[in-house]
Amino acid sequence: MDRNSGVDDPNDLWEYARLVKDGYQEHGGGFLGGKTQIGYDVRITYYGSTGDVIDQVLNDYSDTSKPSQFNRALGLLGGLGWELVSIQHGNSAYVPVGPPTGKIYVGSIEWRTAVAYFKRRVMPGRGVNQPPLVLE
Repeated sequence: MDRNSGVDDPNDLWEYARLVKDGYQEHGGGFLGGKTQIGYDVRITYYGSTGDVIDQVLNDYSDTSKPSQFNRALGLLGGLGWELVSIQHGNSAYVPVGPPTGKIYVGSIEWRTAVAYFKRRVMPGRGVNQPPLVLE
C-alpha cells in the first residue's frame, strides 16, 4: 500500500468532473409583447486526485444566440474517456433534492438546470483537464 495515498494499486486512482447547465429566462417587454430569450451558463469543474480543482466556462449567460452547449459537452466528454456516473435534470419549478426550508427546497434543481457527474482513471502525466474539452 502506498503510504501517501492509501491506495494499493495506482490504477485505483480516479479523477472526477462535474458539468452544470444553469439557465435564465428573460421576457422582452409587455404582456406577450416581446421575444423571450433563454441564456445558459454551462461550466465544467474538474477534480484531480491530488486535490486540484479547475473550473472552465463553456457557455456564458450573455450569449443567447446559440443553444446550450451542455448536450454537446456531454457527448464529447465520453469521447475524451470520461464515464457518466450520474445526471440530474430539473423538470418542474422545483425538484426537491435537499431538506425543506419553508416553501423552497435547499439545493433544488429548476427546469433550466442540469448537472452531470463523470469519472475516469488517473493517467500519470495527464492533467485532469486534458485533453481539453473544445466545443467550437
